[in-house]
Amino acid sequence: MSSPALPSGPGPTVCFIGVAGSAATTLSMVADALKTSWSEARLVVLDVERFNTQSTSSFHWSGTGEVLHLPMEQFGLANFARRKKFPAGLNLLLNGGPAAYRRLVRHATAFLRDIGADILITCNDTSYVEQAFLTAAKGVGARTVLIQEGPFTIVHAAHQGIRPGIVGRVGHLMRTWGILPRKVPYGSFGHDLVLACSSHYAERFEALGVAPADIRVTGVPRFDALAPVAKSKAQPATVLYVFQPFVWQGRVAGEPARAVLAMMATGLNQAYEETPFDLVLRQHPRSDPETLSFLESCLRIPFRYSPQVPLPEVLTSCACVLGHYSVGLLESLILQTPVVCVPIPVSAFTEKEEGEKQAWFESTGVPCAYTSDDVSRHLLGTLRGDAVSELDIDAEVGPLDCKALNRTVHAIQDLMRERTSARQG
Repeated sequence: MSSPALPSGPGPTVCFIGVAGSAATTLSMVADALKTSWSEARLVVLDVERFNTQSTSSFHWSGTGEVLHLPMEQFGLANFARRKKFPAGLNLLLNGGPAAYRRLVRHATAFLRDIGADILITCNDTSYVEQAFLTAAKGVGARTVLIQEGPFTIVHAAHQGIRPGIVGRVGHLMRTWGILPRKVPYGSFGHDLVLACSSHYAERFEALGVAPADIRVTGVPRFDALAPVAKSKAQPATVLYVFQPFVWQGRVAGEPARAVLAMMATGLNQAYEETPFDLVLRQHPRSDPETLSFLESCLRIPFRYSPQVPLPEVLTSCACVLGHYSVGLLESLILQTPVVCVPIPVSAFTEKEEGEKQAWFESTGVPCAYTSDDVSRHLLGTLRGDAVSELDIDAEVGPLDCKALNRTVHAIQDLMRERTSARQG
């Protein structure tokens, strides 16, 4: 297998595991800050999104560093999901299961050795490809760093329960029998450094078995840019609904999810009759057309879809945000935009940990709407400017002092210097 040509230099080689989504935003920020403060460091981004055979998402990198797009064929695997998407575990199974995973680790080990990897940084450690590269990093003596890039992370001593449906049950059996790689709890891969969002999560990592000396509380780097701004006074006021892709992901049963959406739509219809507003629907990257179509069919008022720009840019013009347990609601609270939570019944969740996220919102003091009358009343109240008491969201977001990125970079630099000194010694 040929290795990519990288410039030689005295600094360490820092590798990032790149996947689609908000993790790429966090890692891009970290890469830029590392390069600014440590110019001799070599930054290499490993795009492993093609190993995710269930998604059509693409990896986008906005930071500095050389991006290497890694096809699974280069690492001894075939992609059997070209025509029809199916779970990555099933694709690994078709490649030979345990033998294919060991082959992947061997290829990844040779790859990281060839590029001289000193540190491997990731925001996740639970997928088989991430675990393979982390195992390979340990094999070549590279340090590993886990950055908890956002709130609502599942950190438990026991891994989440069996996913619903036949695929979830079969996958669980395959891992139990050793046919597929075992899924370990988030954060428990034996990292040299775990960067937690808050002291609340630091305690969870400790309970998981991570040594306190290997944990730093940094906050959420991508929240550094979230600062309250003057809201638009445009009339009619803009109301934003942040869509949650719960049904498509199999995390909430379809019937109760649709019941909540129908109830919310009725409340929106009622509120509009009293005070017209501009309703904007914010799609999620994994929004499914069926659920969106159902919501549209329940609305009797005008609406439009949000442009696909960063959410903070949309929030500057919003008078109120509705949602269920989306991180978008947290971002709204940080930006001091009024929020109305429309909870999904916890009993409707197919995964206990997902239900815990919803329950957390209900415990914060955020206005929660359980009926259509609640939706109308709370929404109209926010449009009138009714004050909401101070909310305690520190457990999920950590310190909001705009220094999370600095703390993250300094912690990584300390580990890099330690690694460099050991290598030179």
